[in-house]
Amino acid sequence: MKLIGSLSSPYVRKVRVVLAEKKLDYQMVADDPWSTEPQVAVHNPIGQVPCLVMEGG
Repeated sequence: MKLIGSLSSPYVRKVRVVLAEKKLDYQMVADDPWSTEPQVAVHNPIGQVPCLVMEGG
């Protein structure tokens, strides 16, 4: 499982807390929301974070 987002986002922080509480393994992918081609846009059409990408889709 991959979590895409900005480390400064309060919404991403909330998701990280829940994942830690549930003891779920995940890979954090830091994305710059102000870049011209943010990575989150590949997985989330509206380009907002956080974006959780599950294995297999």
